Amino acid sequence: LLDCVKHLFVASDGEDAEGLVVRLAAALRVNLSLKSIWLLIPLKLEAVRALGQALAVNDALNKLCLSGCKWDLKTMGGDDDNYDTDPYGTDTDDEYMESSRFLSSDDEEEAAFGLDKKKSFYTDPSIAEQVLQLPQAFAEGLRHNTSLRTIDLSSCELMDEVLAIILQALVGHPALEHLDISRNRAGRESIRALAELVGHPQSTLMTLNLGE
Repeated sequence: LLDCVKHLFVASDGEDAEGLVVRLAAALRVNLSLKSIWLLIPLKLEAVRALGQALAVNDALNKLCLSGCKWDLKTMGGDDDNYDTDPYGTDTDDEYMESSRFLSSDDEEEAAFGLDKKKSFYTDPSIAEQVLQLPQAFAEGLRHNTSLRTIDLSSCELMDEVLAIILQALVGHPALEHLDISRNRAGRESIRALAELVGHPQSTLMTLNLGE
């Protein structure tokens, strides 16, 4: 059926949502007709890994939209005891002003640009390392991809480390023209990776949306 389709939108929050993405990724590995895909599905470990593997070998897809997809990091390693449920804080203005007295110069610069003060959802480094295996698998697919011209990762609530890994994989991408990473948790690491991406001598990027 997909051999006749050029543009595909898939939305699901059911129990088999992950299996749906895995099956779609398997088809994408051999499909040459699909030009754009928009997924609106909670992304878990196997789904993102399968999608990355498909992107590595597919040379026909031009647009990948994951806008609004929630990367279910809590399923990728660790329990609630290691998970910061409010990593970006609900401090009052007075509390923020008090804490700002202890910021380094780099932290002050990040705060001035509205960047997040905390870097990771996970307080346990071993858990954080395990969690980062997921975006690394996805990034590996992007690193080998040569056809994507538009990537939309807006509103995915990606934390700084995850976003940085993805952006680093896109450095030197031969076709990427439009990138949307707005409404994520950009911080120091992802901004550095973004600077490398934009400043690459072979960069083909034409539009970049950072948003809020």
